Amino acid sequence: MMENHGVTTLGATPAEAYHRLNTLAAEIRRVMQAEMLARAAGTEVAYLAPDAVDFMYRNARELQYASRDRQAPPM
Repeated sequence: MMENHGVTTLGATPAEAYHRLNTLAAEIRRVMQAEMLARAAGTEVAYLAPDAVDFMYRNARELQYASRDRQAPPM
């Protein structure tokens, strides 16, 4: 994200879109911090393999909104 360039998030409700925006901002902060710490330590950040990311994008709706019969039983 670039300052003063804006970002749009969508969701089924305004609350979901707001949560997604906050999640995006938090993830950007985490990645920036990881990159800075890795650079200071002389190492690199280990990111997910491209095929794992592709799988998550292809199955995002099912992973996020699993049907009741696929969810873990209550504890």
